[in-house]
Amino acid sequence: MLNIYSSKWGVVLDKQLGTQQGVSIWEFHRAASSVCRAQGRRTYRYARIKPAEPKDGQEVEVTLMLTPTSPEADWLELGVATARTIDSI
Repeated sequence: MLNIYSSKWGVVLDKQLGTQQGVSIWEFHRAASSVCRAQGRRTYRYARIKPAEPKDGQEVEVTLMLTPTSPEADWLELGVATARTIDSI
């Protein structure tokens, strides 16, 4: 598990689905977080994280995705935040 937080938002990521070219795709922890846009019609439950394997306390770029294979036009740039492994919290 990976917890990513900033002063304005946070997400809890449950499972890493894959890594490629320094980026990883994670699935949200379903009970902990999801992000909705367009009046609840678009639920983002996947996150693209860069760097792919963040160290505890490292800054990461977070982009939200509807599905692991969503086209880039559907991505939602969330911003930069701090990564924490669940073991370190």
